[in-house]
Amino acid sequence: MIGFVNMLHSAHDSPTTKGHAMDTAPMQPPTELSQGWFTTWEIAPGVICIAEGRHMEQVRSYLMRGSERWMLWDTGQGIGDMRAEVARFVPVAADTLVVVMSHSHTDHVGGVAAFADAGCDIYAHAAEADAIAAGVPHEDAVYWLQERFLTGALPPGFDPDAFALHPAAVTHFLTHGEVLDLGDRQFAVLHMPGHSPGGVALWDAAHRLLLSGDTVYAGPLYAYSRDDADPDAYRASTRALADLAPHLDTLLPSHNATPQGPELLVAVADAFEAIATNRAQDAYIARDDEAGEDFPYDLYDYGAFQVRVRPGWGRG
Repeated sequence: MIGFVNMLHSAHDSPTTKGHAMDTAPMQPPTELSQGWFTTWEIAPGVICIAEGRHMEQVRSYLMRGSERWMLWDTGQGIGDMRAEVARFVPVAADTLVVVMSHSHTDHVGGVAAFADAGCDIYAHAAEADAIAAGVPHEDAVYWLQERFLTGALPPGFDPDAFALHPAAVTHFLTHGEVLDLGDRQFAVLHMPGHSPGGVALWDAAHRLLLSGDTVYAGPLYAYSRDDADPDAYRASTRALADLAPHLDTLLPSHNATPQGPELLVAVADAFEAIATNRAQDAYIARDDEAGEDFPYDLYDYGAFQVRVRPGWGRG
């Protein structure tokens, strides 16, 4: 994995742009919401964070500027109009924008169909493609609109009765080690299963930046679902990302506080290792059957983040 460094540094490094001007964006989050839903700002040079702070999930999507094309990392929850938000910065079309999905969970694929309808290529790992193509019907999607999940009002004009996540076809299957070239910026694809089978992260070696998706962030880390989580794979993925920490300055997770420092990668990997080898008694809280609903889990609390794993994993 570390061998990607030389490959990425040898790619194009011309700073010229293609002619799609970017709106002036503050380096700190604005106080006013866009569309009454998004908090959108330039979080790092050429990197725009699109945050959904009025929902408990606290989803963060990212728009990356390149000299030849732009890249959108995830499409949010589908509550706000992500396509309109992106169009503030770049025309949404096949020749200007590629959409890359970190995985297929509902809080990240909400707006993907609108970009597919505009002709944009949709990139994802093959293991996530069927779920993206299936969409989520209203009767399931509306679960996430419950008052207990909302921290503020829904955006003006949003119709809860019509809320559904529309299907989209994945046009390109991502593979581990593949390089996504935006012209003056390149990202190595890292397959990081565990939270989901086809979860990926993206590493920009030249800018010492990692998009970690749902593998690592400051908050509850989910490794207990019987449907698609695999705590053994999650353990291996977090260790692989921790090995990248010396090559990083900036970590951009898909939930909660952003940016983070690369030390979070090491802390999460160490936590998974301790749990897996039954050395995490001090962090163990309890088996949480009520909060886990249909999927009970063991909870380990490390302050800045929590690990939720299948009951008994690592404890023999």
